[in-house]
Amino acid sequence: MTKKIRASVAMAAYNGEKYIAEQIDSIINMLSQNDEIIISYDISTDNTLAIIKDYEKKDDRIHVVFDSGHSVESNFNNAVANCHGEYIFLADQDDVWINDKINIMVKYFIDNPRTVVLIGDGYLTDSKLNKENELFKSYNTSANAFRNYIKGSYLGCQMAFRNTITTKIWPVNIHYKMPHDLWLGILGSFYGKVELISDKGILHRIHEENYSNTSKMKLFGVIKNRFLLINLLIIRLIKNIIYKK
Repeated sequence: MTKKIRASVAMAAYNGEKYIAEQIDSIINMLSQNDEIIISYDISTDNTLAIIKDYEKKDDRIHVVFDSGHSVESNFNNAVANCHGEYIFLADQDDVWINDKINIMVKYFIDNPRTVVLIGDGYLTDSKLNKENELFKSYNTSANAFRNYIKGSYLGCQMAFRNTITTKIWPVNIHYKMPHDLWLGILGSFYGKVELISDKGILHRIHEENYSNTSKMKLFGVIKNRFLLINLLIIRLIKNIIYKK
């Protein structure tokens, strides 16, 4: 009999040897026997693969899958595609999860059946995990789709969503610089409630190798990105209606 998976953690791994073990350890401490971690690995130049394969050997709840898309979006697309849980959590390779994040957010989903995307608070930290500020305060976080269309206010590592909307949302288009977190939050709002939860479940590590699609974009690039976003959203919504996904 196949085991029913409650929560899946989708992690994208690429050149992550410096911090990834600490992140995996923090997540393992929260997993039930009915949870899983799916690590999508993009070919790296460091020891990342050996580290994650060692975890996979030791814990049958951890599964490594391989991606060759050479982008963050492709890597997360691959991770999510291999998730089986009722609730899917996005995870960066260099953060640390705290305060029973998984159980708290799963309970919120259960208690609020109309909620399809949940965004949790946490802390911004330096490379040594010294707390610098709260995420919601730092980004003036909002669950409002239009507000985030203008200026994104949350990060993928704060987000979880119901598997029931997976086919409606994923995969994210990898041919444009389209942030998967922004895409999930905005498109998800068409299929249920996108909500914030004030519980702080993450230490979001800021260091010299952090990746962001839009943080270094100039104004013209951001405007172009948002124009593409609205067009892609309309196309996806129409497709979902036609195919009744």
